[in-house]
Amino acid sequence: MKRTLRYLFSCLLIIAISVPYELATAAQSSARGQVRVHIMKSVKIQTKYQANSLMISNKDIERGYTEVENGTIYSVISNTQDGYMLSYAVTNNPFRQVVVKDGRRFIKLHNAEGILHMPYKKSLRQGQIKQLSYRFYLNQNVPPGRYPWPIRLQGENSI
Repeated sequence: MKRTLRYLFSCLLIIAISVPYELATAAQSSARGQVRVHIMKSVKIQTKYQANSLMISNKDIERGYTEVENGTIYSVISNTQDGYMLSYAVTNNPFRQVVVKDGRRFIKLHNAEGILHMPYKKSLRQGQIKQLSYRFYLNQNVPPGRYPWPIRLQGENSI
């Protein structure tokens, strides 16, 4: 009997020594906790097409404006449905007003620079393709001709 007990004690000692310290410690302790993760809002915009010039004809001058269908086409991917901001700058300005058409929405650009809030409908991480059309209301005495494209856009995160 003594011999059997010594044998069992030796086996237990060998097993205890061979178990790594980390496993022994992990098996003996546990804790509860909470983890909070804050994911930063982000937006990625990629220009697919941007008109590089604007043609003003005599007919445009007579009616007081010129229109450009799908002057800007871009893709947007965002991780939030809050929308995103497009900052704009109007340069080489022979216009008294610019109106941007985004689907059924019309946006008046009153200043040479500004920020537009653009809605975003998330669709399975595939993003959206946006097509912006423009109506440029002309200043008095604008001569007909080809002008450099007057609008620069840049995407920003919505706050």
